[in-house]
Amino acid sequence: MRLRSLQVKILLRAISAAQLNSDRLADALMAGRRSYRTLMKTTVALLAALTVAGTARAQSTAPAPPAREIAVTFDDLPIASHALENDIAAQKAVTARLLDILAAFHVPAIGFVNAGRFAPHGPMEPDRVAVLQQWIDAGQAIGNHSYSHLDFHGTTLARYAGDAEHGDSLIRALLLAAHRPPPVWFRHPFLHTGRDSAARARFERGLAERGYRVAPVTVNSDEYLYAARYDRLAARHESDGMRTVAAAYVDYMTQVLARSERQSNALFGREIKQILLLHANVLNADHFGEIARMLQARGYRFVPIERAMEDPAYRTPDRYYGPDGLSWLGRWARTRHNSSARRQAGHVNTLEAISPATRIAARIGRCRRRHWRHLRRHCHDRDP
Repeated sequence: MRLRSLQVKILLRAISAAQLNSDRLADALMAGRRSYRTLMKTTVALLAALTVAGTARAQSTAPAPPAREIAVTFDDLPIASHALENDIAAQKAVTARLLDILAAFHVPAIGFVNAGRFAPHGPMEPDRVAVLQQWIDAGQAIGNHSYSHLDFHGTTLARYAGDAEHGDSLIRALLLAAHRPPPVWFRHPFLHTGRDSAARARFERGLAERGYRVAPVTVNSDEYLYAARYDRLAARHESDGMRTVAAAYVDYMTQVLARSERQSNALFGREIKQILLLHANVLNADHFGEIARMLQARGYRFVPIERAMEDPAYRTPDRYYGPDGLSWLGRWARTRHNSSARRQAGHVNTLEAISPATRIAARIGRCRRRHWRHLRRHCHDRDP
């Protein structure tokens, strides 16, 4: 009897400590003195109530994710998939899926267009234009990614500038026909912005004369390699492999975001408004929703590129002219000789970032470093 009384006292104290409304449970417990079985049932019910209350308090006191903002950009429109190059119906279906996901998550994206993809032989091809028209009709912003995706570091300034102007003339005509404003953002192919300050300055003066600004990137990745692998699996209808690659992709992009956040803090002592580079491919048409949910869980709000560019960080000088297609965070770190930021920028290698189990399952991780260059050479979409 003394044991039962002690149990009652301990449980009543627990109720009080948990700050529960305990009158009814306490009455039941006192009645439980007359029945050991009743006491045991009431004890179980009380412990369950205490567990639920404790969990609710823990959740209510858990820190909320920081308030972050990110602009989402897609390169190589109308579509970045050589597997679908001549399948216009599939291109339209993939594009519709991607645009539906963007609408579902209220993402004000911008797509950067390689005009040569819808006018490969000179004049515009209506079927291919129709794929790009889906972006325009959806109200998403359109930018210039040149005509033929030339590498600024592998050609002359005159040829590179001419290629950008050719792309501009075609894109501008489409937007004009849709009663949309002309394009104002230019994204460098391969993120190569000029081998020296003179070439870069001359090219950017020409852009400004046509009303353009350069669109930077702060979240850059090897997403295109996952997309190439996903395309190959899709062509063989290997749904299990596609799911595995997609899961690895989301895991990888989570780590890429964390890297950019750390690097931002190392450079600026705060998190800047980020600009994410992705591609208009089948992988994102099928799985950008998971990327969007991951971003939201990290506290990100989707904003237009104009809003992201209001961050003063984007006025930081960039004096990087090297061969790597670095993000602007990486460029600023090189410019400032900021060793801490450069360490944080350490590339999240596709082969090393994901867990060993995922690496093996996705087959990507089966490659060794000696195969990495080969993989880059033979993937479909080589843009960073």
